[in-house]
Amino acid sequence: MTELLTLSSLKLINEESIFRSGVTNDMRLYHEAVSWVAVKGSGNNDWAIYYHHANFSNDEIAQIGEKVAIEAIIKKLVPCDDEAFKQYRY
Repeated sequence: MTELLTLSSLKLINEESIFRSGVTNDMRLYHEAVSWVAVKGSGNNDWAIYYHHANFSNDEIAQIGEKVAIEAIIKKLVPCDDEAFKQYRY
């Protein structure tokens, strides 16, 4: 089980770093499996999830991937409390 992301745990993550990653086959994102990464931003403890084709590296996905903008998918990929979710950068 994935650890719940809280605001206090988010504050401990280095800025501009990938802190979680995985693969999902959620058809709301794409018609086949995609890799995703959760990235902490460069300020204000913000974060976002990006996804791209599964053959791309995590660093490539963080740079050129599409941002996840569906709340249910965000919370499915990175379970988080309300305070951490408020920091999500759409």
